[in-house]
Amino acid sequence: MKTLYFYQAAAARLTGDEALCADALLRCKGIPLEGAEYLTETELDTLFRADTPEAAQQVELADAVSVWGGEAPRQRSVLLPLWGAFQVGYTAWYYGVAALLPYRYEYRTGFAMLSLVLIFWGWAALALVLIYRADAWLWPRLRGMAQRLFVVVTTALAVLLVLVCLVGYGLLMAAFQDPEEDIGDGLLIVTDENYLRPEHNTYTYYQAHGPFLRSYYGPVEDEEDEETGEDEASSASESAAQPEASDSAAQPETESAADAEEPVSAETPEEEALLLIAQSLADSGELDGADLDALTLRYSAKGSLYAVLWSEPWEEDESVTTRGRLVYDRESANAKCYLFVYYQDYLAADGSETKSTSILEFYAVNKVSGEVIPGDKHSWSDVASEAYREATGE
Repeated sequence: MKTLYFYQAAAARLTGDEALCADALLRCKGIPLEGAEYLTETELDTLFRADTPEAAQQVELADAVSVWGGEAPRQRSVLLPLWGAFQVGYTAWYYGVAALLPYRYEYRTGFAMLSLVLIFWGWAALALVLIYRADAWLWPRLRGMAQRLFVVVTTALAVLLVLVCLVGYGLLMAAFQDPEEDIGDGLLIVTDENYLRPEHNTYTYYQAHGPFLRSYYGPVEDEEDEETGEDEASSASESAAQPEASDSAAQPETESAADAEEPVSAETPEEEALLLIAQSLADSGELDGADLDALTLRYSAKGSLYAVLWSEPWEEDESVTTRGRLVYDRESANAKCYLFVYYQDYLAADGSETKSTSILEFYAVNKVSGEVIPGDKHSWSDVASEAYREATGE
């Protein structure tokens, strides 16, 4: 009966029959039933206060009726606060760590793409849920034009949010989805793709540091400087294989190759650093004086500074020409040195490679003192000497 009188009082208040409401409420209070499923007399007085705004009282009465008589009160979900806390924490952690990473360190492609999915679409989904919850809470409290305006505003916000996330996500994916290839020994080749002109893609070595991080190691050098390298190799091979009587026949081709490569004098700090390495090799007896006198600085078709220090028949197969090629790589991480790589090439008479290019040494040249510091390593994955690491900050 207590429940019946309560329902009568609620219905009477909603229909505006205050006399019936007061009578039913009095009878409801007179039945002594207690428990968590029933409202106390004080709670009933508060619920049926005459000065409560009509819209608010409708919502309060509907909530009270839904839990009256044994139905468990509605519990607030903890999922939404946990979701919001995760989005805030992960976003702050991702961008905070990225800002604190050492020089030339960055996130790996797969981890960066996964994180962007979680951040962008996580925030978009959370915002849509909040808009829906706001709609469910505010709708019963609005009337007429306010309700229609609220629907228009919330719908526009949801559509705008999705569009912004789609555009932003697409732009970030284009910026961060550089494919990476694991070539072993902890080395990665990362492709910076040119979508409009794929032939202009650039390739860079990175050192992997677990599944999340990588650090810049250096550009991927061309296997050969295309036409320039072929002409030079052909000239060198013919000069080594033919007797002195045929020198006059080989000379025009050699000159043609030199003209094609546009030799330059030492006019830049990088060129002077290369000459310092060549002089150091000559002083240590690793480079013949005649080769040093004939040294010519050159630039590849892609603008990479290099010099061929020596060229001679390979002792294991005299039909193959081997040469030492010193190539400028980049500036060191601490910006105090110029870095070079000393390659050994193996070329057939037609200029094609007969054996994979090997690395003889890595060099750093201090910008101020001109000191030449060898790295004492012979592959990209080797650990450099302590002096090299201290000088370059790598």
